[in-house]
Amino acid sequence: MRRPLVAIRLLQHLLSFVQTIQYVSDLGGVFGLWFGFAFMTLIEMFELCSDLFVLSLYKLYDIADRRH
Repeated sequence: MRRPLVAIRLLQHLLSFVQTIQYVSDLGGVFGLWFGFAFMTLIEMFELCSDLFVLSLYKLYDIADRRH
């Protein structure tokens, strides 16, 4: 009678441990996605600013070339 209860408790602890590992794994995956999205957004913003800067330089020099 005592053995099945021990086995059930052991399985409950094992299931709880597996659920905890699954939760931590899912949490890590979500954090990874958010970090990736944030990093890509920063890179895209840097690219946009650099493109705007280069475009403004082209326009500035184009206007300067037309005056001469």
